[in-house]
Amino acid sequence: KNNQILAYNTDIYGFLNAVGKNIKLKNVIVIGLGGSGLAIFNYVSKKFKNKKFIIITKKNIKDNLNAKYIRTLNFNNLDAKRAYLIINCTPLGSNLKKKLKYKTPLSDNILKKINKSSFVFDLVYKPKKTKLYYQCKKYKIKYTNGIKMNTFQALKALDITSKLTNFKI
Repeated sequence: KNNQILAYNTDIYGFLNAVGKNIKLKNVIVIGLGGSGLAIFNYVSKKFKNKKFIIITKKNIKDNLNAKYIRTLNFNNLDAKRAYLIINCTPLGSNLKKKLKYKTPLSDNILKKINKSSFVFDLVYKPKKTKLYYQCKKYKIKYTNGIKMNTFQALKALDITSKLTNFKI
């Protein structure tokens, strides 16, 4: 536009619409700080300052006072009385590679003991039903995959594109 390249990131828009009212949960666990994970964490940690974060990552990022950074999640890191918004930002469970498809970022031990008011948001959208989906179903924990996020992102991208190009949908 006007000889400039414009870029938009629709991750936050898609995430907020997919997670909905579950964003109100005060305790947040983010598993993986790749592209979408980092964007989501940065936004949520700045917008909702009252949240307490547990970040599971191999990266050495220690610039947020509301976050506890750990390499692996075990039950010693959690409070069974608290409900958590758990966000899987890893490719574990996806069909990107054969070795990922049957993996999960959370152990059965954690999911069986975690507060049942917790909510798991899995950025993975393909396949629709991952190992994490079946674990959450087994332990009666609310779960949604990344299809909603992906859909909301696509709608937002179409909206942005139509405004920039005067293209009507």
